Formats: sequence, C-alpha cells, structure tokens
Amino acid sequence: MTSYASLTTIVRSVGSDHIDPREVASDWIPRLRDVLMHGVNVRKAQEYPDAIFYDMMFRDFITDQFGVITQIYDALGLPMTDEAARDMQAFIDANPPGVHGTHEYQPDQYGIDPAAVRGEFREYIDHFDLPPE
Repeated sequence: MTSYASLTTIVRSVGSDHIDPREVASDWIPRLRDVLMHGVNVRKAQEYPDAIFYDMMFRDFITDQFGVITQIYDALGLPMTDEAARDMQAFIDANPPGVHGTHEYQPDQYGIDPAAVRGEFREYIDHFDLPPE
C-alpha cells in the first residue's frame, strides 16, 4: 500500500503543488481494497467461466522475472518462441534492478499503519494466504 500511495503522490504532483501524502493514502486504501476484493468476488462467483486467471507474487517476479513469465505463458497455454524468450531475456539483462533509480518510501510518510492496513485487507490476505511483509 505504501508503494501505491507513493506512486500516486508522485503522479498527482504533476498537476498540483499541494499534495497531502496522508490524504492520498487514506483515499486509496479503501479504494484499492474494494477493487482487489471485487476481483476476488468475480472469480468466486465464476461470472466469467472461460476466463483464465494467473496469480503470482510480485516478490517472485522481482527475483525471477523470466521464470514467472514462463509460468504465465504455460498457464495461458501460449507458446514461447525462441525469439520472444531471447528478447525478453535481453530486456531483463539490460534493465537490472536500480538501473533507472530506486523507489524509496516509508509507511509513516503517508500516515500508514501497516497493522491497520493488514486489517483492512484481511479478507484478501487470507484468500491468497499471503505472508506478512
């Protein structure tokens, strides 16, 4: 949530000189919770029975981008051409973590209480059996 609040604050700063990071977080925490839970509920209700969903942990993607991409292709039944694999690996190699700078933030900058956010997202966390961060 803190990452999302930080990114939203940066985007809003393009159009305004007066952004309250705490307001951004308090505005987006319930919105993001509702959006994520809507996705979970749509899947539970099988509103789109032919839809294919693939769940991944962002942390896994960061540590093994090509491996996760391969898993996604496999889950969707898509062939991975040699050219696509080569191009993706070249992109990953040319863009290691930090090559474009870093995105640093702390929850207290946004008035975020991690325990309270976990409470807000408890249903989502439980649904996906997410580990604490």
